Parts: sequence; C-alpha cells; structure tokens
Amino acid sequence: MYLPCWTDGLTWQEQFDCYWIAKSTSPYEKDENPPTFLSLLPIRFYNHTTSCYGVNLHYYQLPPRSGNSDSDDVRTFRILHSREVFVLELWKRAAQIVADEFPLLENLLFGEQQFDGVYPITFQYPVEQVAARQEAIMRQLIDDGFSIEESLAVRCEETEHGKRWTYEGIVSLSEEEMKELFSDLPYGDLPAIRWNKQIRYPYEACEAYYKSFDARILTLGNQYRKYECSDPALEAAIERMDFKGIKLDEKAGRRLNEITKFGDSVFSDVTCFRIDAENLNEAVIAFLDACVAAGANPAVYGITGDSVLVDAAEWNEHRMTEWLLKQGVDPNIHPFLDDYYDAEHTLLDWIDHRYDEAYGDEDLLAATKKTIDLLEQYGAKREKIVY
Repeated sequence: MYLPCWTDGLTWQEQFDCYWIAKSTSPYEKDENPPTFLSLLPIRFYNHTTSCYGVNLHYYQLPPRSGNSDSDDVRTFRILHSREVFVLELWKRAAQIVADEFPLLENLLFGEQQFDGVYPITFQYPVEQVAARQEAIMRQLIDDGFSIEESLAVRCEETEHGKRWTYEGIVSLSEEEMKELFSDLPYGDLPAIRWNKQIRYPYEACEAYYKSFDARILTLGNQYRKYECSDPALEAAIERMDFKGIKLDEKAGRRLNEITKFGDSVFSDVTCFRIDAENLNEAVIAFLDACVAAGANPAVYGITGDSVLVDAAEWNEHRMTEWLLKQGVDPNIHPFLDDYYDAEHTLLDWIDHRYDEAYGDEDLLAATKKTIDLLEQYGAKREKIVY
C-alpha cells in the first residue's frame, strides 16, 4: 500500500526549494514588513546558488596588536563584495517593477485539495511570461546605467578590554586582498585607496546568483497561502480529542487532510500532537482506522509543517510509527527541509544519528534500535553517513 504526499517525484533539492520559497523573505529578512509578492517571483536572488549565504559577508577578525585578545584593541570587518551588492540591488529594483507591472500577481485561484495534500493553483499570469519580463527588466536596467557605489568607513567602539574598530563598506576586492591590504595598516586608519566608484556588471555576471522556478515549484512553494482549516468545529473537536463528536462521513474525511495555518494536517493534530504511547489504546487505534476509512491520509503534511512519521520515529513512539508504516506512509522522506547543510539526510539517517547520541543510555539505545528496525522493515533507506 502507498499513500501520496506533496514530496512525490521531487528531489531533495526541489523539496528544499519549495520550503525555502514558503519560508524565505531573503534578502528582506531584516525588514519588518517584507513584500508579500516575493514568493511568486519566478526568478529569485537565491542564497544557495553560489558559495555565499545571502549577500557575501566577509567577516573576520585580525589578531590584536599585542597578541592578547583579552587586553587590547581588535578590528572586525563587515565588508560586502560589490558584485553581490550589485546583483542584489538590481534584483530588488526589478522585483518591484515586476510587482507594479503585474498588479494581480497575488490573486491566486486555489482548486480543491488533492489527496496528496496539494491545492492546485491557477496563476493570473503565465509563470513563463513573468519570468521573461523579470529578466528583461534587469537587462534593461543595466543597459540604462544601473550601478552601485563603493564605500569604506571605520567606526570605533570602546569595550572593557580596549577598542573595537569596525570596518564596513562595499568593495571590489576579495577577502584575501582585503586581508593583505589591512595586514600592516594602523588600527583606525583607512587604506590609501580611492573608493566611491560607480560599479556595474553585465547581466551574464549576475546570473549565477539567481535561480528560476517553474509553475510546479511555485505552486508548492505558495501552498501556505491556503493553509487555514475551513471547518473550525472539526479542528476544535480534534484539538479536544473529542473523537465521539466527530462524524466521520466523506466530507469530514476530506477535511481531515486540510492543512492548518501551522502547516500540519487536521489529522496530524491527532496522530502527531495529541497521542503518545500513554494514550494510544485500542479505542484510539480504532478511531484512527475510521479516519483513514473516511478519507484521511496519514502521509499528508504541509510544505511548512512536519511529517507525522518523523515526529513518531524521533520520539520512539513504536506503536504509532508501526501504525503509520502499515498504513503506507513512505519512510523515505527528508526531515530537514529547513536546513541546507543537512542536505539529503533521510529519516533513517536522522534516527541513526539519534542512536549515536544515545550512547551510554541503554534504555534509549534499545528504544531507538527498535525504531531503526521498524523503519528498515518497511524499506527505509540511508543516503548519508551521519557521524
């Protein structure tokens, strides 16, 4: 038996991109009210396209002059490379123009939820049209003379151990070049180089920092706009674990798959957050079986939520884990879509890691080993070696 979910047919990278679109307002994360149209732009300034994480931030600290970090002045650098700043500012300028030219961009039409948990979206404008226009605007801005200005400034802060000199600016030098430039420079001084030049780059030099998304990925990445249970009474009954008060007809069965504003299905509010080993009795199992018979899909979770199976396995809830696996929930899922540096770790990889962490706790080791055995029994696979 097999139960579909929104992750079907997607690589880990594509799943991560969907989550990133839904959660990321970068490069506006410091804005109190970031533009809401960002997640609908086909071309994004993408944190993980290049070696930089967001804007390339060169941050390092040269040793104090005395060699004693507790009793002398230090200096810190927060210097952005001009290319990354140019690419970002170009993208931001074009993004606002796109939003102005496509005023109905956020008027999405959602269809009825599919059994895999996905709400189909009809976009007001073809994604390909918006993407082509977005690129054309950036190219035109460059042709029209778009540029940024280099700068470098220093400020001083008194600390209990001495002074902290902070150098901030936008330059066209690499990190190694900056280190060489400042290696023998007295603290508080600026290098004898003229800044404030107008800097421009061709579009071809900018492309590596952008990533394009098609309609499929944008559909999944914008699922969160629909997440709100349409039946508050049903959701409230689930929260109270008022199983007798839930009429499990076909209509209620479908609504059990709806995604709440927190990114979890109404059904997972029962299986994941309300039930543990202490109250998972025969009556509750019978209720869960009835939910599935009425149309609930235990595999469904939102783009921004967590899989029920991940939660059950992580806490060694063996009876719930086995029940989910018997229902047909796929154990080959990736629990870390929120962390790029845990790329491609499967659920089994993660439980292996939990086993290693349990060293010395015999009870926890035994419980985790039983979870591993269950996952392997139902076909779970490893993709990474977790140390």
